[in-house]
Amino acid sequence: MNITKLQIVVLIEKYKKVTDVAFEMGLKQPTVTFHMKSLESELGTSLFQYRSGRVLLTDAGRALYQYAVR
Repeated sequence: MNITKLQIVVLIEKYKKVTDVAFEMGLKQPTVTFHMKSLESELGTSLFQYRSGRVLLTDAGRALYQYAVR
C-alpha cells in the first residue's frame, strides 16, 4: 500500500467516478483502475462496488477511507 492508493480511496469517496479521480491526480483512467485492483488484491477484500456508472466504497473501503484521511 502506498500514498497513491490511499489518495485514490479518498478521491473515489469524493468524486464517485474513476475518470474524475484520474483527472484530479493527473493519471490515466486505466492506471487508477490498476491501482484500485492492486489495493484490493493486497488487502484480500473488495473495497469498491460499481453501480449505475458510479464507484462506491464497500464497508471495508469505508474503513480504509477513515484510515486514509488521517
